[in-house]
Amino acid sequence: MLKIKKKRLENYLGNSFLAPYTISLRSPFLRRRTAKLRAVFEKIHQQPSPLFHQIQIETCSFCNNDCHFCPASTAADIRPKEFMSWDVINEITSQLKAIKFNGLISLFNNNDPLIDKRLPEIITHLKKNLPEAKIEIYTNGILLDIQQAVRLWNAGLDSLMVDHYYTNSARNRKVEKFIEDFKNSNYFETHSVTVNEINKEIVRSSRGGQALNKKESKASGFCAYPFMQFNVNYKGEIHLCCNDVYYQETYGNIMEKDLNSIWNSKKFQAKRKMLLEGNRNTGVCKNCDTFPVLKGSEEIVLQESNNQVVIPGYINNGQKLHLEKPAKVYPI
Repeated sequence: MLKIKKKRLENYLGNSFLAPYTISLRSPFLRRRTAKLRAVFEKIHQQPSPLFHQIQIETCSFCNNDCHFCPASTAADIRPKEFMSWDVINEITSQLKAIKFNGLISLFNNNDPLIDKRLPEIITHLKKNLPEAKIEIYTNGILLDIQQAVRLWNAGLDSLMVDHYYTNSARNRKVEKFIEDFKNSNYFETHSVTVNEINKEIVRSSRGGQALNKKESKASGFCAYPFMQFNVNYKGEIHLCCNDVYYQETYGNIMEKDLNSIWNSKKFQAKRKMLLEGNRNTGVCKNCDTFPVLKGSEEIVLQESNNQVVIPGYINNGQKLHLEKPAKVYPI
């Protein structure tokens, strides 16, 4: 993964505080980090649960790439090609504004956000109503050029990340042209872009048993995703996590219930309790071999202002998210 900023290319761990590892990569380090992460959430698993730090919003329900490992590939995706209505966007914004949300808004999940032509307008709308929140997108770069990037930055985008998917025989010339144009632009001195190079022919995690080239992979053990992610699809439905590509496990609809009620519902809490016990015997988890662990952080803070779990030192666009009045600190 590369971060491009001010005429340098450097190794970069990425913006996400959770790194997905598969069971095939389990090591003493991974087991220790997973165990420590589990211990933290076991301490703070309560009613109500600490609020999510990240909300992932799919304003469109489909992707435009053909990665061999991904269930959202154009060769496999069974979801209808739909866009989130402004009614749903406004409801999400209103509810986040009501709780003074200042975490991370990820305008992507299992899709490419640039497919939605309204994206700059959506970012402007969110930034106007949620000025303290950080807004990020991941894109495969197929629809990205420097003009589009400038429109997104001017709209208020905080972090632009590009997954540069390539094959053993071909590079993505579209992404490479964007990188060159960015490096030669005036924005190179003031903005940053993270580029993550991924071979789209490799075998990765099982994605809840939905990966095209890794359908079955039994695993057990804790997973932090349902403790920290709030995933909203184009209909306003809340589904389990980023690996629940086809919305198999839904926990409510933002148009029918408020997000706090959904987040702290009996169904969601029961799922978290199962994962704390290492039980992955139901639903999407049954065939999922992803083990998210922290990347380099030393502690988790339960922020007093809105009862929110956050990670100190979380990097977003080269800047740390600053915490105010932490109530409890859980070393890991």
